[in-house]
Amino acid sequence: MLDNEIKKVLVIEDEDALFYEIRIGLGDNNISALQSRNVSDAIFKTKNQKFDCIVVDLRLERGEGDEFIDIVRCDPKNLNHKTPIILASGFITKAVLGKVNDQVQDILAKPYSLRDLHSTIEKNILRSKKNLGLAEIEEDYLQVDTRMEESGSTILYIEDERDLAIEIIDELENANLGVVHFTTEKEALKATKDVKFNCIIVDINLEEGKGDSFILKMRNDPDNLNRETPVIMASSHLDINVVNKLGGAIQGGVVKPYSILDLLDRLSRFIPELRKNEDN
Repeated sequence: MLDNEIKKVLVIEDEDALFYEIRIGLGDNNISALQSRNVSDAIFKTKNQKFDCIVVDLRLERGEGDEFIDIVRCDPKNLNHKTPIILASGFITKAVLGKVNDQVQDILAKPYSLRDLHSTIEKNILRSKKNLGLAEIEEDYLQVDTRMEESGSTILYIEDERDLAIEIIDELENANLGVVHFTTEKEALKATKDVKFNCIIVDINLEEGKGDSFILKMRNDPDNLNRETPVIMASSHLDINVVNKLGGAIQGGVVKPYSILDLLDRLSRFIPELRKNEDN
Protein backbone atom coordinates (compact mmCIF):
# COMPACT_ATOMS: atom_id res chain seq x y z
CA MET A 1 0.00 0.00 0.00
CA LEU A 2 1.09 3.58 -0.67
CA ASP A 3 1.35 6.21 2.06
CA ASN A 4 -1.16 9.07 2.39
CA GLU A 5 0.86 11.45 0.24
CA ILE A 6 -0.70 12.01 -3.18
CA LYS A 7 1.43 10.52 -5.95
CA LYS A 8 1.50 11.86 -9.51
CA VAL A 9 1.24 9.73 -12.64
CA LEU A 10 1.53 10.92 -16.23
CA VAL A 11 -0.74 8.91 -18.55
CA ILE A 12 0.23 9.37 -22.21
CA GLU A 13 -2.94 8.17 -23.88
CA ASP A 14 -5.08 9.71 -26.64
CA GLU A 15 -8.22 7.66 -25.85
CA ASP A 16 -10.00 10.14 -23.58
CA ALA A 17 -12.62 7.69 -22.31
CA LEU A 18 -9.92 5.24 -21.23
CA PHE A 19 -7.93 7.98 -19.50
CA TYR A 20 -10.97 9.11 -17.51
CA GLU A 21 -11.53 5.54 -16.30
CA ILE A 22 -7.86 5.29 -15.31
CA ARG A 23 -7.95 8.63 -13.52
CA ILE A 24 -11.07 7.78 -11.51
CA GLY A 25 -9.63 4.46 -10.37
CA LEU A 26 -6.28 5.97 -9.41
CA GLY A 27 -7.98 8.76 -7.50
CA ASP A 28 -9.46 6.15 -5.18
CA ASN A 29 -5.88 5.05 -4.42
CA ASN A 30 -4.54 8.54 -3.61
CA ILE A 31 -2.89 8.87 -7.04
CA SER A 32 -3.39 11.95 -9.23
CA ALA A 33 -3.31 11.33 -13.01
CA LEU A 34 -2.40 13.90 -15.67
CA GLN A 35 -3.01 13.24 -19.37
CA SER A 36 -0.91 13.86 -22.46
CA ARG A 37 -2.26 12.96 -25.89
CA ASN A 38 0.91 13.41 -27.94
CA VAL A 39 4.69 13.16 -27.68
CA SER A 40 5.49 16.90 -27.72
CA ASP A 41 3.10 17.68 -24.87
CA ALA A 42 4.38 14.69 -22.88
CA ILE A 43 8.00 15.79 -23.31
CA PHE A 44 7.09 19.31 -22.16
CA LYS A 45 5.39 17.96 -19.04
CA THR A 46 8.26 15.58 -18.15
CA LYS A 47 10.79 18.39 -18.48
CA ASN A 48 8.86 20.60 -16.11
CA GLN A 49 7.26 18.29 -13.54
CA LYS A 50 8.50 15.27 -11.59
CA PHE A 51 6.15 12.27 -11.74
CA ASP A 52 6.17 9.11 -9.65
CA CYS A 53 5.31 6.89 -12.61
CA ILE A 54 4.57 7.20 -16.35
CA VAL A 55 2.14 5.11 -18.40
CA VAL A 56 2.53 5.39 -22.17
CA ASP A 57 0.67 3.95 -25.18
CA LEU A 58 2.47 3.34 -28.49
CA ARG A 59 0.00 4.87 -30.93
CA LEU A 60 -0.68 8.48 -29.99
CA GLU A 61 -2.45 11.50 -31.41
CA ARG A 62 0.90 12.70 -32.75
CA GLY A 63 4.09 10.69 -32.43
CA GLU A 64 4.86 7.23 -31.06
CA GLY A 65 5.24 6.08 -27.47
CA ASP A 66 8.60 4.40 -28.08
CA GLU A 67 9.89 7.73 -29.44
CA PHE A 68 8.86 9.43 -26.17
CA ILE A 69 10.56 6.73 -24.09
CA ASP A 70 13.80 7.07 -26.02
CA ILE A 71 13.84 10.87 -25.70
CA VAL A 72 13.27 10.80 -21.92
CA ARG A 73 15.78 8.05 -21.22
CA CYS A 74 18.48 9.73 -23.34
CA ASP A 75 18.10 13.13 -21.67
CA PRO A 76 19.73 13.21 -18.21
CA LYS A 77 18.38 16.74 -17.68
CA ASN A 78 14.78 15.55 -18.00
CA LEU A 79 13.21 15.49 -14.53
CA ASN A 80 11.81 12.02 -15.31
CA HIS A 81 14.97 10.52 -16.79
CA LYS A 82 14.81 7.69 -14.21
CA THR A 83 11.06 7.64 -13.50
CA PRO A 84 9.44 4.18 -13.85
CA ILE A 85 7.71 3.78 -17.22
CA ILE A 86 4.91 1.32 -18.01
CA LEU A 87 4.27 0.58 -21.68
CA ALA A 88 0.54 -0.15 -22.13
CA SER A 89 -0.48 -0.81 -25.72
CA GLY A 90 -2.28 -3.10 -28.12
CA PHE A 91 0.57 -2.87 -30.64
CA ILE A 92 3.39 -4.56 -28.74
CA THR A 93 5.53 -6.62 -31.13
CA LYS A 94 8.90 -8.36 -30.90
CA ALA A 95 10.48 -5.39 -32.63
CA VAL A 96 9.01 -3.00 -30.06
CA LEU A 97 10.10 -5.22 -27.18
CA GLY A 98 13.62 -5.35 -28.55
CA LYS A 99 13.74 -1.56 -28.72
CA VAL A 100 12.28 -0.61 -25.32
CA ASN A 101 12.88 -3.67 -23.15
CA ASP A 102 15.76 -2.05 -21.23
CA GLN A 103 13.99 1.32 -21.00
CA VAL A 104 10.67 0.38 -19.36
CA GLN A 105 9.88 -1.29 -16.05
CA ASP A 106 6.65 -3.08 -17.03
CA ILE A 107 4.59 -3.90 -20.13
CA LEU A 108 0.81 -4.37 -20.33
CA ALA A 109 -1.01 -5.46 -23.48
CA LYS A 110 -4.37 -3.91 -24.36
CA PRO A 111 -7.06 -4.71 -23.49
CA TYR A 112 -5.82 -4.78 -19.91
CA SER A 113 -7.89 -4.64 -16.75
CA LEU A 114 -7.83 -1.40 -14.79
CA ARG A 115 -7.08 -3.45 -11.68
CA ASP A 116 -3.92 -4.80 -13.32
CA LEU A 117 -2.86 -1.32 -14.42
CA HIS A 118 -3.47 0.21 -10.99
CA SER A 119 -1.54 -2.54 -9.19
CA THR A 120 1.33 -2.22 -11.69
CA ILE A 121 1.48 1.53 -11.12
CA GLU A 122 1.51 1.11 -7.34
CA LYS A 123 4.20 -1.56 -7.57
CA ASN A 124 6.45 0.72 -9.63
CA ILE A 125 5.92 3.72 -7.37
CA LEU A 126 6.96 1.63 -4.37
CA ARG A 127 9.92 0.19 -6.29
CA SER A 128 11.03 3.69 -7.28
CA LYS A 129 10.76 4.87 -3.70
CA LYS A 130 13.05 2.07 -2.52
CA ASN A 131 15.58 2.56 -5.32
CA LEU A 132 15.83 6.35 -5.29
CA GLY A 133 15.25 7.17 -1.64
CA LEU A 134 12.47 9.16 0.00
CA ALA A 135 14.04 12.60 -0.44
CA GLU A 136 14.26 12.26 -4.21
CA ILE A 137 10.79 10.76 -4.58
CA GLU A 138 9.20 13.58 -2.58
CA GLU A 139 10.57 16.16 -5.00
CA ASP A 140 7.31 16.31 -6.95
CA TYR A 141 6.84 20.05 -7.26
CA LEU A 142 7.24 21.94 -10.51
CA GLN A 143 10.81 22.68 -11.55
CA VAL A 144 10.44 24.71 -14.71
CA ASP A 145 13.31 26.02 -16.78
CA THR A 146 12.08 29.45 -17.82
CA ARG A 147 14.76 29.84 -20.46
CA MET A 148 13.05 29.37 -23.81
CA GLU A 149 15.16 28.41 -26.80
CA GLU A 150 16.39 31.43 -28.71
CA SER A 151 15.87 29.72 -32.03
CA GLY A 152 12.16 30.56 -32.26
CA SER A 153 8.97 31.76 -30.62
CA THR A 154 6.77 29.54 -28.50
CA ILE A 155 2.97 29.75 -28.45
CA LEU A 156 0.73 28.64 -25.60
CA TYR A 157 -2.38 27.17 -27.23
CA ILE A 158 -5.41 26.49 -25.00
CA GLU A 159 -8.11 24.58 -26.88
CA ASP A 160 -10.17 21.49 -25.99
CA GLU A 161 -11.55 20.65 -29.46
CA ARG A 162 -9.25 17.78 -30.40
CA ASP A 163 -9.54 17.87 -34.21
CA LEU A 164 -9.16 21.65 -34.36
CA ALA A 165 -6.18 21.55 -31.99
CA ILE A 166 -4.38 18.97 -34.13
CA GLU A 167 -4.93 21.05 -37.27
CA ILE A 168 -3.81 24.35 -35.72
CA ILE A 169 -0.77 22.84 -33.98
CA ASP A 170 0.39 21.30 -37.27
CA GLU A 171 0.03 24.64 -39.05
CA LEU A 172 1.88 26.55 -36.34
CA GLU A 173 4.69 24.01 -36.27
CA ASN A 174 4.91 24.22 -40.07
CA ALA A 175 5.47 27.94 -39.55
CA ASN A 176 8.49 27.01 -37.37
CA LEU A 177 6.78 27.98 -34.13
CA GLY A 178 6.99 25.98 -30.92
CA VAL A 179 3.60 25.04 -29.49
CA VAL A 180 2.60 24.04 -25.97
CA HIS A 181 -0.99 22.81 -25.80
CA PHE A 182 -3.39 22.49 -22.86
CA THR A 183 -7.12 21.84 -22.64
CA THR A 184 -7.91 23.19 -19.16
CA GLU A 185 -7.70 26.55 -17.41
CA LYS A 186 -5.81 25.13 -14.42
CA GLU A 187 -3.03 23.48 -16.45
CA ALA A 188 -2.58 26.53 -18.66
CA LEU A 189 -2.46 28.95 -15.73
CA LYS A 190 0.17 26.82 -14.02
CA ALA A 191 2.29 26.85 -17.19
CA THR A 192 2.12 30.67 -17.46
CA LYS A 193 3.54 30.97 -13.96
CA ASP A 194 6.61 28.95 -14.87
CA VAL A 195 7.36 29.48 -18.57
CA LYS A 196 7.52 32.70 -20.59
CA PHE A 197 5.62 32.43 -23.88
CA ASN A 198 5.71 34.79 -26.87
CA CYS A 199 1.97 34.73 -27.45
CA ILE A 200 -1.10 32.94 -26.08
CA ILE A 201 -4.12 31.66 -28.05
CA VAL A 202 -7.12 30.74 -25.91
CA ASP A 203 -10.70 29.56 -26.42
CA ILE A 204 -13.49 30.61 -24.03
CA ASN A 205 -15.15 27.25 -23.31
CA LEU A 206 -12.55 24.71 -22.17
CA GLU A 207 -12.50 21.12 -20.98
CA GLU A 208 -12.32 22.50 -17.45
CA GLY A 209 -12.60 26.20 -16.65
CA LYS A 210 -13.04 29.26 -18.87
CA GLY A 211 -10.71 31.16 -21.15
CA ASP A 212 -11.83 34.58 -19.94
CA SER A 213 -11.27 33.52 -16.33
CA PHE A 214 -7.77 32.28 -17.27
CA ILE A 215 -6.92 35.63 -18.86
CA LEU A 216 -8.09 37.74 -15.92
CA LYS A 217 -6.28 35.57 -13.36
CA MET A 218 -3.06 35.76 -15.37
CA ARG A 219 -3.32 39.56 -15.89
CA ASN A 220 -4.08 40.21 -12.22
CA ASP A 221 -1.12 38.20 -10.91
CA PRO A 222 1.92 40.50 -10.66
CA ASP A 223 4.24 37.49 -10.37
CA ASN A 224 2.94 35.70 -13.47
CA LEU A 225 5.66 35.53 -16.14
CA ASN A 226 3.06 36.16 -18.86
CA ARG A 227 1.19 39.03 -17.29
CA GLU A 228 2.14 41.22 -20.26
CA THR A 229 2.20 38.48 -22.96
CA PRO A 230 -0.08 39.18 -25.95
CA VAL A 231 -3.30 37.13 -25.90
CA ILE A 232 -5.45 36.21 -28.89
CA MET A 233 -8.91 34.89 -28.12
CA ALA A 234 -10.15 32.28 -30.62
CA SER A 235 -13.76 31.36 -29.91
CA SER A 236 -17.25 31.12 -31.36
CA HIS A 237 -18.43 33.00 -28.26
CA LEU A 238 -16.31 36.09 -28.89
CA ASP A 239 -18.74 39.04 -28.87
CA ILE A 240 -18.98 42.61 -27.66
CA ASN A 241 -19.85 41.52 -24.10
CA VAL A 242 -16.69 39.44 -23.84
CA VAL A 243 -14.59 42.24 -25.32
CA ASN A 244 -16.06 44.76 -22.85
CA LYS A 245 -15.43 42.37 -19.95
CA LEU A 246 -11.81 41.76 -20.85
CA GLY A 247 -10.99 45.24 -22.15
CA GLY A 248 -7.27 45.60 -22.79
CA ALA A 249 -6.55 42.11 -21.44
CA ILE A 250 -6.64 40.70 -24.97
CA GLN A 251 -4.71 41.98 -27.99
CA GLY A 252 -6.63 40.27 -30.78
CA GLY A 253 -9.36 37.81 -31.62
CA VAL A 254 -10.72 35.45 -34.25
CA VAL A 255 -14.24 34.01 -34.34
CA LYS A 256 -14.78 30.28 -34.96
CA PRO A 257 -14.78 28.90 -37.53
CA TYR A 258 -11.67 30.86 -38.48
CA SER A 259 -9.04 30.23 -41.15
CA ILE A 260 -5.42 29.53 -40.32
CA LEU A 261 -4.50 32.55 -42.45
CA ASP A 262 -6.58 34.82 -40.21
CA LEU A 263 -4.95 33.36 -37.12
CA LEU A 264 -1.44 33.73 -38.55
CA ASP A 265 -2.28 37.31 -39.49
CA ARG A 266 -3.17 38.10 -35.87
CA LEU A 267 -0.06 36.30 -34.62
CA SER A 268 2.24 38.13 -37.03
CA ARG A 269 1.76 41.34 -35.03
CA PHE A 270 3.60 39.74 -32.12
CA ILE A 271 5.81 37.04 -33.67
CA PRO A 272 8.95 38.25 -35.50
CA GLU A 273 9.33 35.04 -37.55
CA LEU A 274 5.93 35.49 -39.14
CA ARG A 275 6.62 39.10 -40.05
CA LYS A 276 9.86 38.04 -41.78
CA ASN A 277 7.94 35.43 -43.78
CA GLU A 278 5.46 38.07 -44.91
CA ASP A 279 8.27 40.40 -45.98
CA ASN A 280 9.82 37.61 -48.05
